[in-house]
Amino acid sequence: MRYPVNVEETHGSYVATIGHPNNSFQGACEGASAAIAVAEAENLLVAMISAAMIHGNRIPAPEECHTGNAWAYITPTIAIKAGIYNAMLSDRIRKAELARRMNVDQKQVDRILDPHHASTLNQLVIAAQGLGRHIDVKLIS
Repeated sequence: MRYPVNVEETHGSYVATIGHPNNSFQGACEGASAAIAVAEAENLLVAMISAAMIHGNRIPAPEECHTGNAWAYITPTIAIKAGIYNAMLSDRIRKAELARRMNVDQKQVDRILDPHHASTLNQLVIAAQGLGRHIDVKLIS
């Protein structure tokens, strides 16, 4: 999954901005080159997703964010975790309820939702099924 990033040169460095124009899901970072600024934006995006989860805010889809002249990519695992989290929010499902549906301890759900934890695809599939959803994987050229 990729989010649009706007990269601009300012005073000899490059500033990358990313996010939704009307909420707290936005941020900026800097790099010595455009490529470094985009790489930093990818790290920032993961931090923004983590912060949204911590604060109980919905994670906007890429098409809801600012337009840009570059892309910041997140891993498929993090994209799926964000989707599971947003589904929980929209369905008003608490972690304890998802854990009950998955027949696991709530700590397992905490790990599934943690963008920094290396969850397996099987764990994510089971979580999606616990929400009455499925995961669709596409290879795009």
